Amino acid sequence: MVGGEPQGINVKVELPGREDALPSGRIQPITQDTIERWVRVQDYLDEHTQNDLIALAKQYPDSALKSFKSNFNLMIMRVRENRAKEIE
Repeated sequence: MVGGEPQGINVKVELPGREDALPSGRIQPITQDTIERWVRVQDYLDEHTQNDLIALAKQYPDSALKSFKSNFNLMIMRVRENRAKEIE
């Protein structure tokens, strides 16, 4: 340290719903457990939709879960369309 001035600073940034980030900033592989936790924190979804989304995600191999999460709005539409068909 020259003249008592700091040489660096440690900063931590957290984003809600990004529990999959490692402390180093690297992203963990997405697993069924991370998808389930992520779906559960989406508080705008009712419990039935959350359960159906988790069941739908379990049909995907772990290697495809990134696409599931990327296309989450489409997955919500599919779950809701299936529910509407069941009600009819």
